Amino acid sequence: MKKAHQITKLGLSLIFLLLPTLFFGQKDIPTNLAKYMQAQVDVNNFSGTVIVTKNGSILLKKAYGLADYEWNIKNTVDTKFQLASVTKQFTATAILQLVENGKLSLDDKLSKFFPDYPKADSVTIHMLLSHSSGLGLGFKELALTTISADSAYNEIKKIPYEFEPGTKSEYSNIGYYLLGKIIEKVSGEKYVVYLKKNIFEKVGMKNTGVSNNDSIISKKQKFII
Repeated sequence: MKKAHQITKLGLSLIFLLLPTLFFGQKDIPTNLAKYMQAQVDVNNFSGTVIVTKNGSILLKKAYGLADYEWNIKNTVDTKFQLASVTKQFTATAILQLVENGKLSLDDKLSKFFPDYPKADSVTIHMLLSHSSGLGLGFKELALTTISADSAYNEIKKIPYEFEPGTKSEYSNIGYYLLGKIIEKVSGEKYVVYLKKNIFEKVGMKNTGVSNNDSIISKKQKFII
């Protein structure tokens, strides 16, 4: 993706680390916030939406940059963005909810849910959550194609482990893909339905959901890959 289309983790960290130091000790906070974010646009090509609140009051709520660079369509405060791997926090929350409700254990083996998966007896739920399962990084090619859930699983099973389960940690999209499927097996609901009922609706996230390659979403930012 082009750099201007997304907020990097480093950029996010810098923004939120610097904001308290730069602004909350000053009097005209909204003006200074606006100046700071405009500088991010001018210097770093920041593109996205920002909301900053304090004690229930909105200090800054503004959109910057473009939602579609090809058509020169600007971001708005209600533009919808793809969260990519930020979605993993919702998957982890759902798993821990199921653990809390006694439907899962962090020590459960992958073989309990997918006995046909290679080395499934050596991988635990905790390993999947903590990226210590040894499962590979991901499956970018599959994500960009239209493929059935069964076919995707069968292809992912063929991807070799990067290391022996539990011996070290390396980021793994495959691990979280399997956690999503475990959520469906244990809850008896589709991943999208479970998240909507048990997370999004409960905390008032009315404009958050799960999409796929075929989804048509109003006011969605277009990414160029």
